[in-house]
Amino acid sequence: MSWVDFGSRIHGNVVALLAGVPCHVIAHDSRTRELAEYFQIPFTRSTDLTEKTTAYTLFESSDWSALVSGHAERFARFIDYLNAHGLEHIYRSSDDASSAFDRRTAEGTVGDEVKVGVHTTHPSHLLARQIITARYVHRKLENLSQQLARLSEQEPDVAARATKVVKTVSARIKRLKRRFVPKR
Repeated sequence: MSWVDFGSRIHGNVVALLAGVPCHVIAHDSRTRELAEYFQIPFTRSTDLTEKTTAYTLFESSDWSALVSGHAERFARFIDYLNAHGLEHIYRSSDDASSAFDRRTAEGTVGDEVKVGVHTTHPSHLLARQIITARYVHRKLENLSQQLARLSEQEPDVAARATKVVKTVSARIKRLKRRFVPKR
């Protein structure tokens, strides 16, 4: 069996699809089911899962052909919506907007990878996720503070408001850290 993403979080499944990884949605509510139906993503209602359900049986029951073949029509409908409401987008004209977008994307940077593991409710796994996330957010806040210092020279009012938000989030992270991170 090739790599397939299984899960009940529609956004996680969409991320898998965007990365070229097939997915199978476990539809635990009507909203998730409706999104899977609209985009023709293979899904199984959570109420239909049994002791006999395995990753292999879900994989074997999945057919991604409707998802792929229906994409062009769904995309055209989206573009029609944008056009009907006068919203600008890179597909409106034949100018060089898409290559400008590609250039800006290529110039961007991606931060450190955060690995949270599989879904679990085991206390040690939950604690590990909180620790990893807190460390990641702390590093990002340090970078943001440096950017705010530079911004304060150009836009002092904006920087002051943003600094207040950063301080609030930092205080929350410190409280969580004291609560969940074991002392060394």
